[in-house]
Amino acid sequence: MELSRKLIQQQLEESREEAVVHAQRINELAEELASELQALKAIADEISPYYWQVYYKPFITGFKSISVPYVRSDGEVWTIFNRMV
Repeated sequence: MELSRKLIQQQLEESREEAVVHAQRINELAEELASELQALKAIADEISPYYWQVYYKPFITGFKSISVPYVRSDGEVWTIFNRMV
C-alpha cells in the first residue's frame, strides 16, 4: 500500500508542476490583456466625445466591469479570481 501512496504523490507533484506552467501562462496573458484593454480605453476616452457628436451613440461601453482572470496559490490551495482592469 505504501508503494501505491508514493506513486500517487509522484503523479500529484508532476501534475502540480504542469499546472504551475499553465497558471503562469494564464497570468502572463492576463497582464497582456489588461494592457491592451487599458490602451483601448485610452483611445475610447479620447474619441468618445466626438463619436457622440457624429454617431449619437457611445463608441465602447462596459469598461467599468472588465476583469481578467488571475491565478494564485498559497502553496497548497489555488484560487482563480477576476482582477478588475
